[in-house]
Amino acid sequence: MTFAPGDEVVCVDDRAFPVQPKPTYHAAPWGSPVRMGQHYVVRWAGMIDHIGYQQPYFALRLDGVFRDAVKRNGRVVIEDCPLWAGRFRPVRRETIEQFRKMCISNKPLVEV
Repeated sequence: MTFAPGDEVVCVDDRAFPVQPKPTYHAAPWGSPVRMGQHYVVRWAGMIDHIGYQQPYFALRLDGVFRDAVKRNGRVVIEDCPLWAGRFRPVRRETIEQFRKMCISNKPLVEV
């Protein structure tokens, strides 16, 4: 999946993970800053190297969702910690007409 700033996404996983910092606001009661089924707009997308993970991962920052900084030994390591992109899927706006066009055959009819 590819995400870019300005893309609309929907949350498909709102579980809180123990390595996440406590969010500033817009938080669900159990600590996740996003809610399943809610739509968001991407404001930043890219690779992030997060302490606690073994390798860098693709992450998103979303409009309206701001998280606290991740600190290690008293110093800020990541400002506004992004969310793992695997929690989101792109929103596709398609009309019924696009599906009707798929049903129309371009092949000529053959009489049997």
